[in-house]
Amino acid sequence: MAEHVGAEMIVVGSRGQSPLENRLVGSTTRNVARTAVRPLLVERIAKAEAGHEVVREHLFEHVLFATDFSANGERALAFLPSLRGATRWVTLLHVLGREQVDRGLTAGDSRERLEALVVNLEAMDVEIEVSVREGGVVEEILAEEERVGPTVTLLGDRGQSRPRQLLLGSVCESVVARRHGNVLLVPPSWALTG
Repeated sequence: MAEHVGAEMIVVGSRGQSPLENRLVGSTTRNVARTAVRPLLVERIAKAEAGHEVVREHLFEHVLFATDFSANGERALAFLPSLRGATRWVTLLHVLGREQVDRGLTAGDSRERLEALVVNLEAMDVEIEVSVREGGVVEEILAEEERVGPTVTLLGDRGQSRPRQLLLGSVCESVVARRHGNVLLVPPSWALTG
């Protein structure tokens, strides 16, 4: 349907019930995420006095953009200017993982690369913060979310080979499953249609 109507984004609600269910992405969300050719916003639904409500006060006001400097990250970064006007702050994050440290990359190298991305966002007229963390990627993204309190976390989703299309990228799936706020995934196919 999103392709048929030329939608710019797909929005689905997601809520966890128990700690175990919070670790799993709902089947509808999972199915849409693995097949979406448009950016997918996973909005959190929380219990409220009158039932349930969407957790989205000022939805795009503060964007946490986590990048691994891959082509997937570049596509997600290219989506960010479409939020101009709604966004006031952007936190650019790179997590320096063990593999990168083993290859000799440093926090200074990562900070330099993030600073280069700032130029791409200057036309948005937003406050921009750069952050580099070291450790496990998912854990550090979640720790940064806790530190800065973004209204949405933006990630570039990885494409999957045909045999693995039933799975989301492990980082994206883990962040969506464990994040208590909103997550915006930009799929590899977005560059072709966006």
